[in-house]
Amino acid sequence: MVYFYPVLVKGLGYTDPVIAQFITVPILTVGFVFTPVSGIVGNRSPPKRGHLIVSELGSPS
Repeated sequence: MVYFYPVLVKGLGYTDPVIAQFITVPILTVGFVFTPVSGIVGNRSPPKRGHLIVSELGSPS
């Protein structure tokens, strides 16, 4: 995924590969933060684990 997002961004019209790489940083940052938080929440509340697993399947990272 790390190599796929810059290709998508370049397809939107950004020709500079460095700019395309920087535009993908917010997407990857959200995934980086959300993944451990959802693990902690899942461990503390077992009934919500199914919801967290489904939401993780749709996360970008």
